[in-house]
Amino acid sequence: MSQHLQPTAEDTAAPPPSLSWARRVLAYPVVWALLGSLAIFLTSALYGAARPHAAATQLLGALASAVLAIVVYLAVLRGLARRDTPELPLGQGAVLAPLGLGLGIGAGFIVLSTLLVAALGGYSFTRGSAATGVVLLEALAMALTAAVGEELVFRGLVFRAVEELAGERRPLGAVLAVTVTSLFFGLAHIANPSATVWSALAIAVEAGVLLGVVFLWRRTLWVVIGLHLAWNFVERLLGFAVSGLQAPGLLEASPHGPTWLSGGDFGLEASVVPVVLSLAVVALALRLRRPAPQPPALQPPVR
Repeated sequence: MSQHLQPTAEDTAAPPPSLSWARRVLAYPVVWALLGSLAIFLTSALYGAARPHAAATQLLGALASAVLAIVVYLAVLRGLARRDTPELPLGQGAVLAPLGLGLGIGAGFIVLSTLLVAALGGYSFTRGSAATGVVLLEALAMALTAAVGEELVFRGLVFRAVEELAGERRPLGAVLAVTVTSLFFGLAHIANPSATVWSALAIAVEAGVLLGVVFLWRRTLWVVIGLHLAWNFVERLLGFAVSGLQAPGLLEASPHGPTWLSGGDFGLEASVVPVVLSLAVVALALRLRRPAPQPPALQPPVR
């Protein structure tokens, strides 16, 4: 899926002035990033509005919503913006390995954060009362919808748009892309239940910066989709509120001690522990980062 789009006869023919103007507008990064983001969020909103009660059907709906979001992403970039999409390859070999890597990083991060906070007296756990099968299916549906939709928007459309706007200043573009997407990611959670300025800042750092740097490290959206999915899924199973949103888990997590340690009602993500841990992971990812070819998005689009 990474081959460069070749101009067609229709592209090379002189288009009507109105069509040429429209193409120029759609090729501008702010325009296609905004249109694509709205369309992807709409798919998630439709799933949320029509979400069935049965857990198995919820998962099927989440899968359909995820596939639709991917189709929208590809349609916006390849159809409207006329860009290639090397960051979202669809071949089996290009999906499974980075997805598995992301799942491992996300699950490991939450488990390690939990162990550290619990060891410091921030949480105790008891067995949950909800049915195991229902919890697993509902948790996977929730995590899948959030991971695919949010990563396509933040590490996909917005990240890429900021890099393109930076032009040839590629190191600066990468720094700006991580910074902008992290801030937007934190702000996107400010209206959640029990959210505070600190919780939004914590998410911006521990999740926004971490996801942005991991994306720079591998240059594939599948790794950050996997990381995000495992992050939310494991949090839910352990009984934490996920970004302030409470739902039954396999365990029930009870916070203790100061809010800066446990995160309080917002959940583990508002604890200072995962913030510090994420900075350590970011430093490691930067050390391991391999020189990667810049995305073809930096080339002039076909008009």
